[in-house]
Amino acid sequence: MSEIVDHLDEAEEIIGRIDLDDIPFIVLALAIQNDGIWTEDKDFRRQSRIKIWSTAELIKVINSKKHLMP
Repeated sequence: MSEIVDHLDEAEEIIGRIDLDDIPFIVLALAIQNDGIWTEDKDFRRQSRIKIWSTAELIKVINSKKHLMP
């Protein structure tokens, strides 16, 4: 829990002026190891600190990995 609280100010700085409702998602992304947030919410694209994945981007990654499977 403290890991989340520790990142609240940073998350508010990143996305607070864009959409206050998105702060919890940014807090969590800052608090845990991850490869970004999967969302179609365009507000997240207005920041550059957290990698944002669209469904189309993830499909491309998944399809490219299929070619590497035996």
